[in-house]
Amino acid sequence: MRVLALEASGPGAGVALTEGGRVLDWQHWPDSSGHLPRLTAACRTVLADHEPDLIAVTVGPGSFTGLRTALGLAKGLAWARGKPLVAVTTLELLAANAPPGPPVLAVTDARRGQVFAALYHESRSATFMGGGWREASPIHQSHEKPAGTGLLPPARWDPDALAQELLSHPGNLRGVGNGLKICGPLLAARLGTRWTTLPDGDWIPDPRRLAVLAPGCLHSTGPADPMTLEPLYLRPSDAESSSPR
Repeated sequence: MRVLALEASGPGAGVALTEGGRVLDWQHWPDSSGHLPRLTAACRTVLADHEPDLIAVTVGPGSFTGLRTALGLAKGLAWARGKPLVAVTTLELLAANAPPGPPVLAVTDARRGQVFAALYHESRSATFMGGGWREASPIHQSHEKPAGTGLLPPARWDPDALAQELLSHPGNLRGVGNGLKICGPLLAARLGTRWTTLPDGDWIPDPRRLAVLAPGCLHSTGPADPMTLEPLYLRPSDAESSSPR
């Protein structure tokens, strides 16, 4: 299956086109300026010689501007080309950076000293192997917190409250994401030897991994509706926060 993936939830953004795990084209930039013209130009270049079978996009949490831009473009492409659309949270995509192992806490910077976080029981790992990207294992995610699982759905946390919550989860935990710059030292101090972090090179959402995960997500959850799909913000915008009540 040929997959077009758009990712613009973090400090940078990128577009990838894969087929059977093989990267046909990939463009990425590390800064957040000019998302719309850059994403539009990248999609035009990537799609010049290839027609995708599936379109995937991250829906957040993350950058308000980046999420709106990438999601709007992905929805438009899916609708105009009649292709299925898959939505993946930024935190699930980050968890895919982890090899199979203990539960993974994906954490991103929510600003104002807070973090976005979600805990995954087993990561759906997507790694580069044998000349192509491959999905290594299934993911188990909690959108509602089932009793006894210890899994956490995507939410905004104060670091101290997050650390207290994780203390109730038995066993080892791993962390990934730029939110660890905010809460990592505290989690390490509270959890001790039960806590490890992935290398910071794995802290960036990767559109190539998104493209590899997308067919499995389509199979397990079905396509998203381009007419109703919305970003997962988890916090008010700066304009909303500063507006008078």
